[in-house]
Amino acid sequence: MNRSHLSMPHVIVDTMSPTEQVDGKFYESKRAFRAKGRELGLTEVGDQNLRRKPKTYIPLSTAFREAYEKAKADYAAGRRPSTNKSRI
Repeated sequence: MNRSHLSMPHVIVDTMSPTEQVDGKFYESKRAFRAKGRELGLTEVGDQNLRRKPKTYIPLSTAFREAYEKAKADYAAGRRPSTNKSRI
């Protein structure tokens, strides 16, 4: 029988340092801690990077698109908005 180069297999243990649940009791078992949380209606949050939903595309109004294209063309032609501060 071949032996692993590891001293022991990868095992996830159920024990943890005493941690207080919202019911005021301390739990040393992960399973008991999670079960009590579910019983109380809590949601356990982990550190996984969950995939987010892609953002939905919101089409621009025709008037906005036309105003943007006009402003872009004016800027390309060298016309800049007035910076007259006396209008404020």
